[in-house]
Amino acid sequence: MAVNGEVAEKCTLQRLLSSTPTPQTWKIARGLIVDSDITWRGDSGETLLHLVPSCAQTSSYVDYLLPVVYQLADAGVDVDAVDIDGNTALHVCAMCHAGHRMAAALARIGVVADSRNNAGQTPADIARQLDQQSVVAVLNEAASGLWAAVRDSNQETISRLIELLWFRVDLRRDGKSLLATARGRLSDSLMRTLTERSQYVRLMHTALSGGVDEVRHQLQYCDCRAVAHQLRDARYRLDDGTITEWPLLAQVLQLRLTDVARVLMEFAGCDVNESIAVDGGRRIPLFQWAVDPVVQSDIAIFEVILERADVSLIVDPVVQSDIAIFEVILDRADVSLIVDPVVQSDIAILELILDRADVSLIVDPVVQSDIAIFEVILERADVSLIVDPVVQSDIAIFEVILDRADVSLIVDAVVQSDIAVFELILDRADVSLIVDPAEFVYSLWQQRHPALLFDRFAARDLSLVSMRDHRGRTIRDRVLLDSLEYGATDVMKIGVLYVDEFVLNLVTTGKVSCLERLMMSGYENINVFDRAGKSASKLAADAKVSSVVDFLDKLPHFQVSS
Repeated sequence: MAVNGEVAEKCTLQRLLSSTPTPQTWKIARGLIVDSDITWRGDSGETLLHLVPSCAQTSSYVDYLLPVVYQLADAGVDVDAVDIDGNTALHVCAMCHAGHRMAAALARIGVVADSRNNAGQTPADIARQLDQQSVVAVLNEAASGLWAAVRDSNQETISRLIELLWFRVDLRRDGKSLLATARGRLSDSLMRTLTERSQYVRLMHTALSGGVDEVRHQLQYCDCRAVAHQLRDARYRLDDGTITEWPLLAQVLQLRLTDVARVLMEFAGCDVNESIAVDGGRRIPLFQWAVDPVVQSDIAIFEVILERADVSLIVDPVVQSDIAIFEVILDRADVSLIVDPVVQSDIAILELILDRADVSLIVDPVVQSDIAIFEVILERADVSLIVDPVVQSDIAIFEVILDRADVSLIVDAVVQSDIAVFELILDRADVSLIVDPAEFVYSLWQQRHPALLFDRFAARDLSLVSMRDHRGRTIRDRVLLDSLEYGATDVMKIGVLYVDEFVLNLVTTGKVSCLERLMMSGYENINVFDRAGKSASKLAADAKVSSVVDFLDKLPHFQVSS
């Protein structure tokens, strides 16, 4: 039933699902669903389920919204509902280019893939017209869905849908459950398979909805030795269309459901060293692939600013290197991520800079950096996002940075969770399995992941510091060459600290054996300088680590970026 605009405006969940998705959307939705009218209908007859694919136009948005599909199904949304044009949520998925992962999720929860709208079109017809071949393939596999297969006693289709495609088994229609309908229609062996499989299907759907407590509860009734083997998608489609087998752990990490991942690793024994296929046909260990989805770009940007930059430069009107640092960050960053609730609105940044800036300096021919920063930000920012009702301004975060307060205050709870989960993965990882390690550690720098990641990997395998690529360059050499492109001395010094601070930590903690191994491997940059200009020798002397002082005294004084 359609409702007027005033009633629709009061539906908070409806407004959330009509807004630009953010990494927090699924979490907010999970809290709102409990108190929301799950039967809500818009003016065009659309349901909450119709809204989800309508906003999923990019791969990242799909990641943020997929858990909501499973949440709505658990809450009892009508998966058969159509709008005034006869479109199901799958029709909307095809029309809005929400992609094959969204289509697979909607089909799994029971949206019928071959339903026809008022124009006589199936979702596959629309997807085919729009050249979405991977979506067409998913919809063809889903056929008429599990309910129709049970009704027609099509045992081959039933087996495929529940064993390979993870279709929801606990469906209800007209007050009757799917399992009740199946009794008397299917063989005893298939009924046993359907009943046993339903436990794992329910667990997978709960995990993909982000239900941490529910997953932990359901695992109590499962054979945890079999869970990791059972919970894998044998027909998972990568973004490039490759069909491969993907474990549930990889799927929840892709959706940034880090708390669920922690439970799967700790209680279900999911293996982080498992080799998985990625776009391009390569196979790499799961933990190597997990760097990007687990460690978000927002923490990388903050880590670059806070760990690598001299924060005092931010408010110093005389020092000109700040523009170079910001240009490095902005050139490499995905500026659309500024709308993340952790990294707040553009207008707050501009207002804060304006409040603190000496505007008279703008006309000074020598001090040009302020206006340059503004131009860079304004040219790259999508200012329309400022009015997004979900993305709220949080000037306090930036005030903490600029006032040089306790840095721990800016660490968002979500970011802490991500880092904690990644450390859990690394604890279980066999680092020797890393494919092309020289390129891998360089990619950490290229993508501006925090130095913490490099430090953790290097602590597990010291050779990652001294390892050379096919042109004989170490990770430090390559970082230095990248920094040279920007010409500013401060940027070069900040860049090499990405590696040097790991070496300096070995110095100040007295790890002579590690330093000796680096030296024996031909690594030259050991007696390096910290951000305050102190050499490794001086730091070792200050820390009263005599063994390291003796070791360093025998080395040539060498520092590329000094």
